[in-house]
Amino acid sequence: MGCSTANDGPAAWIEGVIRLKLKQEKPSPDALADVCRTHVADSPFESTCVHAGEYGTRSSTLLWIGAQPALRYAEGAPCAAPYRDMTPLLHDLGLFPARERVSA
Repeated sequence: MGCSTANDGPAAWIEGVIRLKLKQEKPSPDALADVCRTHVADSPFESTCVHAGEYGTRSSTLLWIGAQPALRYAEGAPCAAPYRDMTPLLHDLGLFPARERVSA
């Protein structure tokens, strides 16, 4: 399965990028972060990370649910700003027991 074409619309294209990326790598928060950094040179509004003059991606939040839950936040476009591990907040909010908490 590959990516959809841009003619299918941005949502279909982005879904295709996610499926392709996660098929190539073991699904993980890092693989999802890579998807969020994706750019389409000729069509910025079809990118997951948008740069279009004054308009664009201002931040990115990733929530990974599973045996090892993870929460990451980039304060800025994810292609330029590093993701910070915010996973301890999941425990602090009572969403996951401490034994499932991922170290910061």
